[in-house]
Amino acid sequence: MIKILENSFDEIFVVNKHGIVIYVNEACQKNYDLKPSDVIGKTVHYLVSEGYYTPAIAPLVFKTKKAVTLEQETKSGRKLLVTAIPVFDEKNELDFIVMNSRNITEIEQLRQDLEKTKEYYKTQIQQLRQKELSNQDGLVFQSEKMREFMHTAQRIAPFDTTILILGESGTGKNLLAKQIHTMSNRRHEPYICINCAAIPEQLLESELFGYTKGAFTGAERSGKPGLIELAHKGTLFLDEIGEIPLSLQAKLLQLVQDHTFIPIGGTESRQVDIRIISATNCNLPKLIEQGRFRLDLYYRLNVIEIEIPPVRERSDDIVLLLHYFLNKFDIKYSTSHYFSEECLAVLQNYQWPGNVREIEHLVERLVITVSENCILPKHLPLPKHAAMPEDTEKSPSALMKTALNKELRDEFTEYSFKIKERETILELYEELRSSYKVASILKISQSKVSRIVRTYSEKNMSNS
Repeated sequence: MIKILENSFDEIFVVNKHGIVIYVNEACQKNYDLKPSDVIGKTVHYLVSEGYYTPAIAPLVFKTKKAVTLEQETKSGRKLLVTAIPVFDEKNELDFIVMNSRNITEIEQLRQDLEKTKEYYKTQIQQLRQKELSNQDGLVFQSEKMREFMHTAQRIAPFDTTILILGESGTGKNLLAKQIHTMSNRRHEPYICINCAAIPEQLLESELFGYTKGAFTGAERSGKPGLIELAHKGTLFLDEIGEIPLSLQAKLLQLVQDHTFIPIGGTESRQVDIRIISATNCNLPKLIEQGRFRLDLYYRLNVIEIEIPPVRERSDDIVLLLHYFLNKFDIKYSTSHYFSEECLAVLQNYQWPGNVREIEHLVERLVITVSENCILPKHLPLPKHAAMPEDTEKSPSALMKTALNKELRDEFTEYSFKIKERETILELYEELRSSYKVASILKISQSKVSRIVRTYSEKNMSNS
């Protein structure tokens, strides 16, 4: 019988009615890094006090006189599933307890890996649902602020009124203009986009208004229609309208006012049926004060003004945009990547001065340069001063973000701020309900998190 017990894969652990270990097989060595001779004769209270395993199961059996099953963690970091069964004598008094312990460390790791996989596929599903929110490349959102903004855009799209789109560089003004065109009654007609800042001043007039036969030296013999004429029955989008030269603003004013224009070298006005949408990241009223922009043109362009909020004011969209562009560039370059939770937390707290365009370019760079599947904070080329949050509010979400700060992680590693450490662990656990996630965020052992949660949560419960 002893030979059978010694060769059992599971640990067999027997204590008498006084809590003294009277037998343990060889399996204890791989569980506790102790020989059976080091354990036999010791009390369960001693083994627990020395931290060889936690929590104690024998006292529960002594108290309830019933079989108990629970998970234990050993000093060496292993996880055990332990079942303790009471054995009674002929007087029906508890004589000893037989405990069967199975090492489930690998099972626990598989479970954790499964949770990670679930999170990954949850992200993938979220990416697919983006299509419900937007059908235009880059106009991806879920924040309430953007929902209200897009609702306004949808409401004005069917009407031919002139629109002025404001917003910082990179917020997607050109994408919005294209989407307004797509939602309008002109969606099957031309959409002509011209960047007023990208064309030299001396060429801008001919590109916009075109020219007649023999208008100037080097001109095409038959003349050339301008972009305004090509936009007939459709939409003309004038991007960076604040950069248009003052000398052309009077001619543009005529176009906006009555939809007529005269080509270079021409003598007769031409009528066009167009909708005009313009956009700028400039402060037009300030340009007017400086004499660089016509007041009458400003009022003609600004029949309806809509302003795209910057990314920093709609933080709910950041993770969605990151996953959107990650999926886009993974498909483009035939790669496969995903962001770690810590990496996403860092990116969520970055201010994104370049807005959506900066997110897109960063993700493309990461997809190309990161050879691993998982994108980590170390891969990010963000400025050091901008990479981490400064918000130190004591809400659980803020704590979770603050815990990622390197200085605080160092504090946890060195055990230098015990009280702060304990409070943070308990608050994070209250939010996440997972010792594994808390340990992952704080870069400490899961057993330590479990011990602090168990100890102080039980104290809180008993005090209450």
